[in-house]
Parts: sequence; structure tokens; C-alpha cells
Amino acid sequence: MSNSGYKLRMGRLDKNVLCVLLGVEDGIYGCLSVTVDGEVFYLVDIKECSTVYVMKTGFPNEKGISLALNSQQRFSYSPMESRLLRSTAYRDVSVSVRSNKNVMDFYNTYPHPYNKKEHGASWVYYANAPLDQEVQSELYPVLRAAISGKSQKTAANILLNFVQTAFEYKTDNEYWGYERPLFSSETLCYPYSDCEDRSILYSRLIRDLIGLDVVFLHYEGHLATAVAFDEDITGEYVKINGRKYLVCDPTYINASIGMEMPDLKLLKVIKIN
Repeated sequence: MSNSGYKLRMGRLDKNVLCVLLGVEDGIYGCLSVTVDGEVFYLVDIKECSTVYVMKTGFPNEKGISLALNSQQRFSYSPMESRLLRSTAYRDVSVSVRSNKNVMDFYNTYPHPYNKKEHGASWVYYANAPLDQEVQSELYPVLRAAISGKSQKTAANILLNFVQTAFEYKTDNEYWGYERPLFSSETLCYPYSDCEDRSILYSRLIRDLIGLDVVFLHYEGHLATAVAFDEDITGEYVKINGRKYLVCDPTYINASIGMEMPDLKLLKVIKIN
């Protein structure tokens, strides 16, 4: 990895155990780290240690490792048990999907990227990861057929109700026991999801199937999305550089686009693309 130009250091833990410390562009959530000459390095897969000795020497022109997953992951297909997903308001939006076990295993062990500079921007890593190709081949034809010939408003509402009602809700702490955002492919695989998981998935569907720009709305204790429509649609919205983004909340069950959960304090708008 060093010869390939990536930033890392060798280290020695207690009891003379050797380890590799990774220098990443942003950060890794929930991972032990040490600071070497003002730079942070992460001890991946090391759960605890009292002392670490670091060899400070690095290669010239080394660069931090990016944790962004902006392209398809190439794994052989090992289908899991089929899962039925159905919208409650649009009964023809019903599809069975089979996740790829190899992709799920990969995500399950992948370091969770963390943006240290901007709180909340870490969700962008998950939003920009494409949906697994095998799942796309089962899910997208059904969704495309459901929104074909529809206005942007109707199409976005169909996708919104699908994400709102096809999944059971549980917080990360209730289901996982710790904070864990899900990639879109994971949300389609696991039985439970929360507001950030659904916002990540909805942002993926809107961009892939309708081609509209999406942002995250980070409220106090909540995450939703807002979509920039080409049509003039009424409802609650935020403005970015003079452009109107209509609130679309994938966790506000049965709410249409333009409807915002009451009594929420908006903290910031997070651009995805």
C-alpha cells in the first residue's frame, strides 16, 4: 500500500503484536486512533490497547485513503433469502428482492467513514454508494413501471410512500446496539431501518429513477430529504442558491412531498452531490 502511494504506518502494540495504522482522508467512526506528528492514524480491527509504538517513517508523496464507495463493488453473486417489499398506498409497487450475501458481508466489515470537519456530512458517503447491481435488476423495473408517465410530483410521492411503508422502523440502538448508518443495499436487506437509512435510500432512488437533485435536512434528532423539482409544487421547502428544495420525509409515514414533521428544529442542509 505504501508503494501504491497510500498513507500508513507500522506499529507495535502490547505483547509485541504488529499492526498497520491507516491514514484516511476524513476519519473512521468508532475506531481507535493515534496522532503522529499532527496527523491522525487509525488502528483498524484493534478493539483496545494501552500502548502503541509507531514507526513514523512514511513514503514520499503519500496520500490519505478515501473510504468513498462511488462505484459498484465487484463480488460474485450469492443470493440471500428473498424479501418482499410493498408500498401501502400503491399496491402495485410490490417487489421481492434478494440481496447479495457477499456484498452484505463486505459492508458489515467496512470501516464506517466519518467526516470530522462537518457534522452530518458523513451520511454523504452512504448516499453516494450505488445500489447493488443485482438488487437494482429486481427493484428498479418495478419502480420504473410504477412511475412511468407520471408527473415528478406523483412519481416522487410513489417512491416516498414505498420507502415510508415497505420497511419496519427501529433506531440503531434498538436494533444494532450502536450507531450504524446503512448503505442503500443494506436497508433493502435488513428487517429494520431508521430515518437516516431511509433518507439515504430515498436520495438514491430519486437520483437514479427521476434524475432530480436531493439534499439532506438535518434536524435535531432527525434526518430527512428535500428534492429540487422542475415543476412548481407547493409545500414546505428550503432554498439553496435561489433554488427551492421541497421537503420529502421518508420517515414521516404517509406524508406527501412538501409535508414536514411538526416541531422539529432544522440544524443544517447537507448537499449530497
